[in-house]
Amino acid sequence: MQKKIQKFLFWFILIQPFLDFYWLNTPPLSEILPFSFPTIIRIIGIIFLAGMYLSKKQSWRLLKRQWWIIGYLIILTLYCICHLVHVAQFKSLSATSYHYSLTAEIFYLVRMFLPLIVLYITKYLKFSEQTIEHLVQILVGTFSGIIVITNLLVISLRSYGDGRIGANFFAWFTPHYLSYTLTASKGFFYFANTLSAILFMLAALMIYFFIKNFNWINGILVFLLGWSMLMLGTKTSTLGFIIVLAAWFILYFIHAFIFKNIHFSWKIITCLIALGGIYLAIIPASPMIARQKADAMMLEREKGTKYSEPVLNKKLATGLKKTKTKSEREQYLKSFIKENYRHYSLDEKFVKKSYSYKNDPEFWYSLMTGTSTLTRLNNRFTEQAMLNQVVKYNNNSGDRWLGISYARTSNIFNLERDFIYQSYSLGWIGAILFLGIYIISEIYALIAWVNNKNNHKLLNSALLLANGICLVAAFYSGNVMDFLTATILLGFFTGYMLSLITKKESAD
Repeated sequence: MQKKIQKFLFWFILIQPFLDFYWLNTPPLSEILPFSFPTIIRIIGIIFLAGMYLSKKQSWRLLKRQWWIIGYLIILTLYCICHLVHVAQFKSLSATSYHYSLTAEIFYLVRMFLPLIVLYITKYLKFSEQTIEHLVQILVGTFSGIIVITNLLVISLRSYGDGRIGANFFAWFTPHYLSYTLTASKGFFYFANTLSAILFMLAALMIYFFIKNFNWINGILVFLLGWSMLMLGTKTSTLGFIIVLAAWFILYFIHAFIFKNIHFSWKIITCLIALGGIYLAIIPASPMIARQKADAMMLEREKGTKYSEPVLNKKLATGLKKTKTKSEREQYLKSFIKENYRHYSLDEKFVKKSYSYKNDPEFWYSLMTGTSTLTRLNNRFTEQAMLNQVVKYNNNSGDRWLGISYARTSNIFNLERDFIYQSYSLGWIGAILFLGIYIISEIYALIAWVNNKNNHKLLNSALLLANGICLVAAFYSGNVMDFLTATILLGFFTGYMLSLITKKESAD
């Protein structure tokens, strides 16, 4: 049975890239059933996995001894009940209460729990290192291969905006270079931020296997992975690969000269240096740099024109002085915001859809006049400001601890800062219960790695690095911890890391 469970989980992990295809997660396919096909497949798969695992008597015996697991499940159940009762009592400026749905919220809580099941079961399955290497190789080949091939064929979806890209990698180096929105590519995948964190995590593991098994297959996969992370075009992906390379230089020397448990090889070091050099040489032509240049040019272009902020602020102040009633002021603000929000570097979807200026023009007025352009160019600031305003209007102290629901926050906008975002959707109690497991596991494994020399294995270092940087990427770029493609992989590799660090308990 152990081998059957391992085999099922192995293939379940391998289909995750295909379940992340854009069209499966967006209308019309995502609206055929109440929930998207990928999520339904994942729920069925994990239920089946849990059923196989719990069909063993040894698994039940082990679970009965784990009082902390039982206690956690009881607390989690009580929290979910309190959360659902709390978020049902919510007042807002939105006529639909930001499209809140009890069914959608329950479904979200289930989704957040699924990767934790994968983490727990993986911890007791005892995968071999060779199996994990094959798994990582196939994942890297699938994710990176799709990104690179679709980019070169100019059929990839854009990382920024809708539609397909307008040019491939080679156009980066031509005089007629297109906007970063037409060159940054994410293959056929759903969210660029989610994909960035996944590739960041896989980079740490793929470079480990390249060091451990120095062969042409692993070399090609590392090169392909780095290339795809450049094409993706986000800061996390573009800088992530070079950060992982730098981290591996440090780890390699620590293991070779301090722990002295690996043989030092100039061939490996030379290859990593060469790869890093090529990567750094290409970065100036990458979509990430093009985006930074585009933002700077936009600010420079409007300086001294009638659309510059000082001129617009003066016009706004003059117009407001002419209004005599609250109704006139509100009407003037709506008209001004509609006409000029773009010149204040505000995203249309924020102003018109996420938190409509028609419902709360005073909020957008304060944001336009009370913050700097550079602050507003950081979308995360605006995203959090909108959520703060929604919480402020509800005026319920329980929101801090029990949240305002994912159903609402996702219909406003997914704050691109995980952990903080979940403190709004789930409250701090929910964020700790659902996401704290990953952080606690990482800290526990790190302490065990530091304190016990038996844990000073290169693979343990690779897993600590991979899981750690995935959590960092989630905090930095967001759109990771709420998306099952990323959290199922994170849960799997966290469980595998714990299986190597702790060997006292066994489900066999």
